[in-house]
Amino acid sequence: MEQERQAEIAKQELQRELARIQEQEQQAKLARDQKAQEQAAQQKRELEERARFAQEQERIRQAEYTHFGGQYKTIFKESFLLFIQSLF
Repeated sequence: MEQERQAEIAKQELQRELARIQEQEQQAKLARDQKAQEQAAQQKRELEERARFAQEQERIRQAEYTHFGGQYKTIFKESFLLFIQSLF
């Protein structure tokens, strides 16, 4: 009778220990998942920032190209006639 009681107590202790270990594993998994989510969010923010930077660079490049093209057309129109006249 005493041995059965001791065995039952040992079995209950093992079950409690198993439940505690499973809870710790669950908490560790949640912590890893949260860390992975934070890393993914950080990578998303960095990607969005790079995309905004690329868009801004493209906008600047387009503005400079348009500005340069306008200057080139003006210079070409003014100097082309002089060039033709100087050939003859």
